[in-house]
Amino acid sequence: MKVQVAVVQMVSSEVLADNLAHAESLLAQAAMGGAQLVLLPENFALMGCDEKAKLAIMEMDGDGPIQSWLAAQAQRFGLWLIGGSIPLAAPDGRCYAACLAFNPAGQRQARYDKIHLFDVDLAGGESYRESRTIAPGST
Repeated sequence: MKVQVAVVQMVSSEVLADNLAHAESLLAQAAMGGAQLVLLPENFALMGCDEKAKLAIMEMDGDGPIQSWLAAQAQRFGLWLIGGSIPLAAPDGRCYAACLAFNPAGQRQARYDKIHLFDVDLAGGESYRESRTIAPGST
């Protein structure tokens, strides 16, 4: 069995609505090209100027505009949709970087929370700590 796969590249901004509109146009192109499975990138919905921007748009698991949007797009285009990563609330006030999979009927089939977070100290004293706002997953 062959499956046509499309991998979407985006340069996401700080504006959620703009990112979703752009992703929708790319999904339409992929569907018109015959894709049956489309993968969106990590942080497709928002790439803020700092990690705290994710906390402002984080959703509860199973309920929120980004999750609803993903389900609607999968159903609209009749394809399997892998939602890169979106911020879902973690019990400690941080969020999980959750990757959600939806079937062509728009039903969520799977969730994976990013386990290995990007924490780094660079020469010159610069550092980046994804773990400040992202909780590591276990699934």
